[in-house]
Amino acid sequence: MGNSSVYVVLWPIALALIALFGGIWIRRVSQDSDGAKAAAKSASESAHAVRQELHHFQIEVMGNYVRKDDYRVGEDRILEQMKVIDGKVTEISNQLAKRP
Repeated sequence: MGNSSVYVVLWPIALALIALFGGIWIRRVSQDSDGAKAAAKSASESAHAVRQELHHFQIEVMGNYVRKDDYRVGEDRILEQMKVIDGKVTEISNQLAKRP
């Protein structure tokens, strides 16, 4: 057997091995790509959920937010009303105390 017959036998084996490992490599890259796509989709869904939650929080804060000045005015009105009520309760108490 000469050198050329060795190449004739080894060449198809080498090509088969290259094709086998190339196929395995392509499949692995494809699976990695699918995994990356799934991870990107999951991250996108998570980001969307966070955006929605922040939007709802923003609406809630805007609906419940009171400026300091408005709060103080409201607080002053409440205190004035409580003083009026306290005065009336005191007046009623004094009237009841005067009765025999």
